[in-house]
Amino acid sequence: MPNPPYAVEPTTFRFAGLAFLAGRSALGGQREVALATYLAARLAHDTQPDRGISRAARAERAAHAKNWLSTLVLPPNVRTALARLVDASTGEPADAGSALADVMHAVESFLDAKARTELEHLAAALQPTPVAMAEHLADAGSAVAPPALSAPTQPPAAQPAT
Repeated sequence: MPNPPYAVEPTTFRFAGLAFLAGRSALGGQREVALATYLAARLAHDTQPDRGISRAARAERAAHAKNWLSTLVLPPNVRTALARLVDASTGEPADAGSALADVMHAVESFLDAKARTELEHLAAALQPTPVAMAEHLADAGSAVAPPALSAPTQPPAAQPAT
């Protein structure tokens, strides 16, 4: 049933599972890990070109996020993984995806299934596609595409027997 014209559209936001976990967790450990992971996941998500956030803006946001992360009490392995992801959020999506894999491993025991699934979806979205890899190589000035992306070669035509 559609909303009446005077109704406010429902608010949607990224990583609702992480936000819900942070909201329902007790103060301390799990809550702080969930909040820090939520922040880092949003920064990583914003590396995607369709988000339209410049590299300079992402670098500024990462600097502020690192400052905020320093105020939290986090396990050392979680802090290290999250700091690496925040740093990677200033670069390419594939870099953030690689750092996200470390975060997922470090925070696995702190997150519920919904939050872990959201991170898995983000990791899949950050993986480079063959088209993106070809564009990256073209931007880097490489005239040679990787072998998996090059045009298929045709076998030589069979000569008719005479």
